[in-house]
This record gives sequence, structure tokens and C-alpha cells, in this order.
Amino acid sequence: METSLSVKELSLYVRKQINKNFPDTSFISYDDIYKYVNLALERLEFCLSKTAMERYKKNNLPYFNHLFSDTYMLFLCYLANTIWNETHDKNLSSKVYYLNKVMHSFDCMYDNKIPDVFLIIHGFGSMMGKAHYGNYFVIYQGCTIGANHGLYPNIGNGVTVTANVSVIGKCKIGNRSTISTRTTLFQKDVPNDSIAYLDFELGKLLIKGTEKCYAQQFFNVDLNKI
Repeated sequence: METSLSVKELSLYVRKQINKNFPDTSFISYDDIYKYVNLALERLEFCLSKTAMERYKKNNLPYFNHLFSDTYMLFLCYLANTIWNETHDKNLSSKVYYLNKVMHSFDCMYDNKIPDVFLIIHGFGSMMGKAHYGNYFVIYQGCTIGANHGLYPNIGNGVTVTANVSVIGKCKIGNRSTISTRTTLFQKDVPNDSIAYLDFELGKLLIKGTEKCYAQQFFNVDLNKI
């Protein structure tokens, strides 16, 4: 993968961001974070290798630019999750998770079971709660994936939640489905290959089948085969 910073440079960069934003007595050293930055980049490389968009590539290879906020959000998600999975270090995991909230208003808890392949488009003000997420998931800005009475959604493969969408409670969202802008799903299922949208004239939720998978534009994998 092409990167704008080396692993060492990125480790120092993240360390400085953490210590500046959280100047408590638990100072984070370079050695505390280097290994996990490297592992997180490996996860990010696998993720970006599945993308079809030129913005995620350089010289036909996956590209990570620390100044491109969409991929930096992804990187911090993988980093917080990697640290937790490898160490169960709540202090360091929390700081990386919190850094993503401070910088991007993006909320994805470090112990979430995040997909191996997903994309954040803009992403500001979105919250990924502890739902089940399939691969090839796409989330836009202003979205909430949350619980009702402790029950979270089950989201299939190739699902897109567009701007200002909420998916709350015991919902099953089928493969290759799309939730359209400003739509709220509360305890509501959506079949495979469907689009759910709010008809503003009728003032009600509509769910219809569709032959076009919105997420397909982002990935170089045939989502009809998943």
C-alpha cells in the first residue's frame, strides 16, 4: 500500500495527537503504539484493496493519506479496535476511539466487531453502535446505528446507509440494500436487494426491490455473488 507517511512517522503523528488531546498522567510513548499502527495499516490495506474508487488509490495500489479524513477515520477505527483485540488496554483503546470523536465526530467504539471491508463517506456526526455489520458496508454523514432495549440491527453485506439515516433496534437489513437519505428504520426489516426511503409527500416509509446495488460503485468485488 502507498502511504503518505511511513509507519514510524504515522506512529509519531498519532502519538502526538493523543498526548496533546489527552494530557493526563498516562503519557503514550512511541513504543506503546508502533506495533498496532502497523497492524491497523495492514487491515486498512486489505479494506482499500477492495475499493473501486480512484480516490483510494495511487499507482494502482491502495493509498492511505493521513490528510484525507475519510480514510483517516477508517484508520482510527481499525487502530482502536486492533489495540483492544490485541491487548485489552482500555486506556489506550479509549484514547484512540476518543480521538476519532474529537477530530471527526465519528463514534465507533473500540470493541465493536467492525467489518473487514467498509467505507466511511464524509462520516461526520455518525455513530456505529454494536450492531452486526456485514462486509462492503458504506456509511455516510449524520447516521446512527443504535439499540432499542439492548437489541441492535443485523446488517447484511453490501449495505449502504446514506446521509442522516437512523437504523434502530431489532432490524434485519438484507444484502445489497440501501437506506435512503433522512430515513429512519425502527424495529423494521428490509429484504435483500431493496431500497428503503421516506416518501415526503405521503409522509411514510416505503420499501421497494431494486436491481441496482448502490454500494457496488465503491467496490471491485461483484456484490451479487456475496
